[in-house]
Amino acid sequence: MIKNQKALDKYLASYTAPSVDLRQTRELLPSSVYSEAVIVPLYEESQFFFRLLDSLSIAAQKYKKKILLVCVLNHHHDSPDSVIQDNGQLLAKLKGLLTGIKYLTSFSRSMCGRLTHHFDIVLLDASSAATLLSPKKGVGLARKMAADFCLELYQCGKIKSPWLRSTDADVVVPEDYFDDQCTLCQSIAFKEGLGADIVAFTYPFYHERAGLNSFTQRASQYYDAYLKYYPEKLHQVASPYAFYALGSILMFHVHAYAQVRGFPERAAAEDFYFLNKLAKIGKIAPLSCAPLQISGRVSLRTPLGTGRSIAKISESLEVKNEYRVYHPDSFKNLKFFLALASDVLLKESSKSRDLLESRLLSITQKNSNMEIFVFQLLSEIEFIKTLEKINAGMQTPLQALHEFHCRFDGLKTLQFVKASCEYLFGYVGLGTGKIDI
Repeated sequence: MIKNQKALDKYLASYTAPSVDLRQTRELLPSSVYSEAVIVPLYEESQFFFRLLDSLSIAAQKYKKKILLVCVLNHHHDSPDSVIQDNGQLLAKLKGLLTGIKYLTSFSRSMCGRLTHHFDIVLLDASSAATLLSPKKGVGLARKMAADFCLELYQCGKIKSPWLRSTDADVVVPEDYFDDQCTLCQSIAFKEGLGADIVAFTYPFYHERAGLNSFTQRASQYYDAYLKYYPEKLHQVASPYAFYALGSILMFHVHAYAQVRGFPERAAAEDFYFLNKLAKIGKIAPLSCAPLQISGRVSLRTPLGTGRSIAKISESLEVKNEYRVYHPDSFKNLKFFLALASDVLLKESSKSRDLLESRLLSITQKNSNMEIFVFQLLSEIEFIKTLEKINAGMQTPLQALHEFHCRFDGLKTLQFVKASCEYLFGYVGLGTGKIDI
């Protein structure tokens, strides 16, 4: 990752989420410097959080690293009493485990303390009357608060590694979670092969199924299959947005984080939109190491995400005995579209318009709804304007192709795949022969 100190300075000066006064906080931390930092949002997580702590402690001990875990305990004014009680129970239990506790502010329960010799914890409080989060910002703002806190510590030398990890409370990390060789070898292998900067990594993962009922177990299995099916299909068609969009499996570079202005402040899908921004400035690469274990629980706490998706799949399996996903042919259609855009932008400008018009038929297949969608899409991404810039000498073809991929981003890609299913190919059930699980 090419360092961008200017972007980091600008971000810290203008775009960080408020949490605590860092000038006071950094003097209160149990250790003078940390090797790595991990961020975790906490919302009704007392059932799982301490299992995560155990796994992080084991991983820190194995590599003899000093680790800082930054958590944001949060809820909002509309949160049920059960969430508020659960957060209180988590806080009380955590205080019983930490030694040398110091409070970071006078108006909240933000604190820091030591869990083990290799492992310290900062808890930022967004669950007191003066610090509650907006329900519209939720987990996105919680992740941003934790990451921004770590960026400040990195800037002043308290955290050595420029790579921050993001996970969730219902995860169990493997023993090699902090293995530098895994990251280094993956980065070198990628750069030697493609010469691109890596801005983020994703850990392999699976959803645990022990203790779940049969429908939920099956739903969890189907959800894992879908989560891998979609990015693998995007990878096959050479889309730059072929990543696993889970906030619990991320490792990202601080300069890249600052360049895209951090996590979006959203109640859900903050991980997808964050990675969508990162993919426009560099490569998101998968790591080759032991997988993270994620709870396969059913949960309706957020409007999107793992828990709600598993609940939706479980319901579909119970009612229809199937779960339908994007048809494989929709990705072939996407491949045609990406190839068309590349050919049009890289060909001689005099031939570009004719090539565009002649090839669009293979994508829309004379379906009026698909034609409307594609032409509206071309308008939204200003494709014709990009061609005109090439003709006027304002952009090189390669610059125009990069701009196309920035405009036709992960969200537009998803909309294209959905439109191809809705108007042309339909959907297909997982495990029906067309798609294995």
